[in-house]
Amino acid sequence: MRKALKFVCALLSLLIALLVVSCIRTFLLTVSRSAAPTPCHRNESQGYITSEDAWPRFKKALQFRTVSNAPHVYNRKDLQEFVTFLLQSYPQVFQSPHVRRDIINEYSLLISVSGKNRSLTPYLLAAHLDVVPVVQEEWTHDGFGAEEEDDGSMVYARGAIDDKSNVIAQLEALSFLISKGIQPQRGFFLAFGHDEEVGGHDGAARIAEELWKRGIHDLDFVLDEGLTVLKDLFQGLPNNIAGIGVTEKGSLHLNLSVHSEGGHSSMPPKQTSIGILSAALAKLEANQHDIIFDEMTHNFVESISLDMPFPLNVVTSNLWLFKPLVARALAKGVSESMVRTTTAVTMFQGGLKPNVIPPTAWAVINHRIHPKQTIAEVSETLK
Repeated sequence: MRKALKFVCALLSLLIALLVVSCIRTFLLTVSRSAAPTPCHRNESQGYITSEDAWPRFKKALQFRTVSNAPHVYNRKDLQEFVTFLLQSYPQVFQSPHVRRDIINEYSLLISVSGKNRSLTPYLLAAHLDVVPVVQEEWTHDGFGAEEEDDGSMVYARGAIDDKSNVIAQLEALSFLISKGIQPQRGFFLAFGHDEEVGGHDGAARIAEELWKRGIHDLDFVLDEGLTVLKDLFQGLPNNIAGIGVTEKGSLHLNLSVHSEGGHSSMPPKQTSIGILSAALAKLEANQHDIIFDEMTHNFVESISLDMPFPLNVVTSNLWLFKPLVARALAKGVSESMVRTTTAVTMFQGGLKPNVIPPTAWAVINHRIHPKQTIAEVSETLK
């Protein structure tokens, strides 16, 4: 009994010591943190876009039905009209002596902006002109109507976020700079592909080929769509989080298929092809990939820890002790994709008639692969 009591006391003493050390460490980190940067002041004449036409242009861009359905299958008519609209809407950009524009593979747009210092490696801003299809029954507004809220705070349309917002924002910014007579020191490219939603084989890949032909083999950086502003990422976090993407998850589509004896439904087997495949998919969804808490996630959590309220800030600023707890918390809700390869069953098909045993059934599983994993590892886990 005494030994057990001593063990419990020793264990409690250890836990108290760990908590005290964690609290002291959190306090020291808090008092030593750098001061917040001074907020930028708006400069209406030199650094702030005041064009009243920007919002109408954006709404018009959203009304083009530039849908990509499958590789090499996209709405060519609306893509052509959208490119023409962009060329006509920004005359200052496309008439500037510092700007070269090329239409790549009929529908993609490559805009080259020359810098004053040709010795500097250029960078590239990427966006895309196409959107995924709209299932109108799932929308409360016309998917291509660009309808606004009454107070003008919101616009509803496919592409408002992904990704015509970036196309228009980049062109508006470039037009603004040119209107002020500003030529950048470092040259850059705006690259707008037309089939990003189905792989980018006809758009982004062809733009890359064009840059390579020109001798552009290195870029200072590439800025693509980026991340959204996240609200309530962590319970208790008072601020929204504007994430900076420093790596990108890969995308992998895997097809599962079952082939079995067909026949009439009046003499069914114990399991049809649909039943067999359904059981496999249920197993797959019940066994998600392992949590990966890598150095990027570690740095991210630590960077926001001091904005967390007590006692959450003690937990998130002492990952040497609480990492397993934080990792499990991240593996729930919107943050789950940060810490594992995700698995989603996106397509399922089987059956010919209501009274016929289906000889085949198939499904497609989409994985978004964590940067620390490979295609081979994900495929092996699936098997």
